[in-house]
Amino acid sequence: KHTYSLLQGNKYFKIVGNELRSGSSQIDFETTQYILVEIVSSDGRFNVTKLINVSVHDVNEPPVGLVASTNRIQENAKTGSVIANLTAIDYDNSLDRHWVHTFEIISGDFGPGTVGSGKRAQNPFKIVGAQLVQNALYFDFERQQNYKLSIRVTDSGNLQYIDTVDIFIDDVNEAPTAIITSGKIKVLWAQYGSNCNGGTLCNE
Repeated sequence: KHTYSLLQGNKYFKIVGNELRSGSSQIDFETTQYILVEIVSSDGRFNVTKLINVSVHDVNEPPVGLVASTNRIQENAKTGSVIANLTAIDYDNSLDRHWVHTFEIISGDFGPGTVGSGKRAQNPFKIVGAQLVQNALYFDFERQQNYKLSIRVTDSGNLQYIDTVDIFIDDVNEAPTAIITSGKIKVLWAQYGSNCNGGTLCNE
């Protein structure tokens, strides 16, 4: 009868009877592609050892996060302005076949603070490639100061992650557009034909 034991590789493997099985430590392809295992077999009198190079196969893992390069844009910016570059957090190696990611807005708290683009866009934001882009004609800080978006990232193996991104609108100083009076004003100069005479009080 032969018995078997590990001389090397017992961090990841164990022997049960005459079977080599995975141990309690997780094997991560992204950090370890090969594991050298040394096994000794004994019949109680003589021993023989064998080195085995175990190949680790990659398994697609889902994205675990989403990062926006910034989360602010100025009010009155033009349609098509880039707000942020989007990046997925994914433990798969960047050279892995599942590393390609796509991004999609699936919902949002858009509120009243935008003016539509074209036939009044339903979504003031859109994603072009991996960039979050302004789709509204403009944002109005005085009407709404922030927006909450739910963005889904999908890898090329169709595994997904959904995260919430907050976009904040920065206030911009805007020129006055009108003068409102509450009563009579004194006119120092009046255009010909006006019923206000220079130096008199009138309501115009």
